[in-house]
Formats: sequence, structure tokens, C-alpha cells
Amino acid sequence: MNPRHIQLILQAQRWLQSPAARAMGRISHRLGRADPSSRLSMSLLCEVTLAKRLASEGFEVKSDVSTPSGRSCDLVAAKASIRLHLHVKCMDGVISPPPSKVLRIPAAIRSLQAVNRRLLIEVQWKDGLPMRAMRHTAETMRTFLLRAAIGDECVVRDGHGVLQGRCRVRSPRDVQGVSLVGGVSDDHRRVAARMIRLMRTARDQFLPGGENIIVLFGPKSGRWIFQEALLGSPVERWDHYPLRGERIAIGHADDGFWQNGKGESSRIAVFGSLGAKREETTAWTRGHVSDVVRTACESIFTKVVR
Repeated sequence: MNPRHIQLILQAQRWLQSPAARAMGRISHRLGRADPSSRLSMSLLCEVTLAKRLASEGFEVKSDVSTPSGRSCDLVAAKASIRLHLHVKCMDGVISPPPSKVLRIPAAIRSLQAVNRRLLIEVQWKDGLPMRAMRHTAETMRTFLLRAAIGDECVVRDGHGVLQGRCRVRSPRDVQGVSLVGGVSDDHRRVAARMIRLMRTARDQFLPGGENIIVLFGPKSGRWIFQEALLGSPVERWDHYPLRGERIAIGHADDGFWQNGKGESSRIAVFGSLGAKREETTAWTRGHVSDVVRTACESIFTKVVR
């Protein structure tokens, strides 16, 4: 088992014995009896990790609270006039692997991060490629990225037609610079579809009239997929002005959970991961979210995107 997983279970069990966890019900008993490698154990661990974070910000937290519809809310957090209903869902691979198991991107390929574009790039290279060939591959990709659009792909081959490397522009980023993801595949579409199903399940558990927050935990690398699942796939928009340094404005297709009136009762959605050192959470907000609730989100979650 991942050492980080063991560490988190022990930390969760210790916190559940503290006064701050007095309203967490039988979750300690359930976590203790669950197979540590099971999805139930991971789901409970995510709930406890989030509850612990809420408690650290002064919230009184309760777990598994029944709603008038006959369903239950995973966590209810209250502080002064604020009452948040959090619906927690869990994907596979929530806990980041140890550094020794992380795919190491060669230095020549990592140099693509210096390209002055706001892009997320999937990248693949041939193992054992000589340094000179690796540098040539990276330089070809760099030239491609300077003018590439969303969805464009670059394939690099040697003089005999043997594949040296490839990269694909997956999506825009909200900050300057290129971010690299190892491997080029279309698996993200399947993952995004599952994320949308989990968000719909969470929406069905909403307390009518309450401040409901969807929280989905998954691998750190899944943050950009969650953003697409929530907001929609990136598409070129010729009716908008592009950001400085970009030739084309980027918008969102109507396949997102929040697009075209879908998920209309959802105003706050969060993606979280249990990183190698600490949990990381990003919250997206839309519509009318009060300043009080927005400030609370900024204190609870690592980052808030409007």
C-alpha cells in the first residue's frame, strides 16, 4: 500500500478521536472496518480529510445528514450564518504515487514548459532516444507549439519513419506557460463522462434551497479533465477577443455539466486530490454566490476560480 495512504488513514483515525469530530457519527467505525484498499475506505478517507479541513477553519461538521427528500448529505458544515452542504464523490487513484513511481519527463522535453503559451500539452517520446535526437524532437515540438491550436497534434519521426515523439494540445490553461502531461491518449473522454455521472449523482442529493457544494476527489492529473467535464470541452471562439499573446479566443462546448442550463442548481464545484504532501483543492463558482460564502470557500479550498 502507498505509504501516503497509510499515513492519511492514521491521521484520519487520530482526528476522529478529537472533540472537533464529535458529530462525525459512525464514520470512524466504518473506516476502521473497511478494507484499506477498497473504494469505500478511500471515499471515507476523502470525507474525513475534507471534514478535518473544515474544522480547522472553525466550522462545526456533521456527517451523513438526512435530507427531506430521504437522501443524505455527506457533510454539513456550519459557522455563524454559513451552512454548507457538501456532497463528496471519489474517483480511483486519489492518492498521488510516491516520487519513485511518477513518470519522469526528459529534460529536453521539459524545456517545452518555457514556451510562452497558456496550454496543457500531452507529450510522448521514444524510450532510450539519444540526446541529440531527443533535443531535435523537443525543438520540433517547440516550433509546433508556437502556433498550434487546441486539438492540434505534432508527430516527429526520424529519416526512416520511426516515431521519435508526439505531442497534442489538449486544452488552454488559466495561467501563463505550458504544462506537460506524460502520454497521448483519448482516455480523458471516458474519465470526463464518469465525472459528469458522479456530479449528477451528487446533484440529486442536494438540499433544496441550501448552499450545496459538489466535491469530487481524483488523481492530481485529473484536474484539467474535471474542468472540461464541468465547463465543457475547449472550442475556438471567433466571436471573442483572444487573450494577449494568443491568436484565437477559447470558449467551451455545450457538453459540460454546467452548460446550457444543465446542473442549474449547482453553483460551486470542487476538485480535490490527496497529494504526496498535502491535499489540494480547486473550487469553481458561478452565478450568484454571496461574498460570505465565497470568502468561506477561499479559506477552505486551495484555489477558487470564478
